[in-house]
Amino acid sequence: MKNFTYLVACICLLFASCTQEKESVNDGNEKGATAATQVEKGAVPRDRIVYKVMFRQDDFSLNQLDEMYREDVLNASGDFETNLKNMWFIVLNKKLVDQGSDKQKQFYINEQLKMDSNLPNIDSFYKLLLSSSFLTETEQVAVSARFNGKNKKVIENVYAGNVLEKDAEVTKLIMAGRNYLRLASSKN
Repeated sequence: MKNFTYLVACICLLFASCTQEKESVNDGNEKGATAATQVEKGAVPRDRIVYKVMFRQDDFSLNQLDEMYREDVLNASGDFETNLKNMWFIVLNKKLVDQGSDKQKQFYINEQLKMDSNLPNIDSFYKLLLSSSFLTETEQVAVSARFNGKNKKVIENVYAGNVLEKDAEVTKLIMAGRNYLRLASSKN
C-alpha cells in the first residue's frame, strides 16, 4: 500500500508538471554551440532532501523529518515549491497523524492551505484534520471550505477540456470534504 501511495504521488507530480521550457546551454567546446535541454516546469530537482528520505521515512523520527522538511522547503525557490511540499506531505503524513503534536499538526495544516494545490494529498489532508482536536467545529468547516475551494479551481483548470473528468474529480473532492465534515461532527 505504501508503494502504491508513492506511485500515485509520482504520477500526480508528473501530471502537475506537464509544461516544459527549453533552455539553451553552451558547452564551451564550440563557440556558439548550444544544446537544448528539457527542464520540466514544476519538477523537483533530484538534489532535494525529500528524495533521500522518501522510501526510508521509517528510519527517521517525526521530529527529524520535520527538521528536514523545514530545511528543504526553506531553501526552495522556483516553480517546484508546491510539488516539493506535496512530496513531503506524503512522507510526513502517517507519522504526523499518529504522533504529531497539536503545534506540528497546525503548522502542516497551514502549510497545505498556503499551497497552490494539494491534489495528491486530498485524503491525507482530511486524515490530518480528523486527528487534530484543537480545531473548533466552525474552524473545521472554514478550513475544509478553503481547501476545497482552492483545489476545485485547480481541477477546473487542469481538466478544462474534459467536462466528464473534471466533474468526476470535483465530485471526489466534494465527497472527501463532506465525509470529513460528517466524521468530524460525529467526533464532537
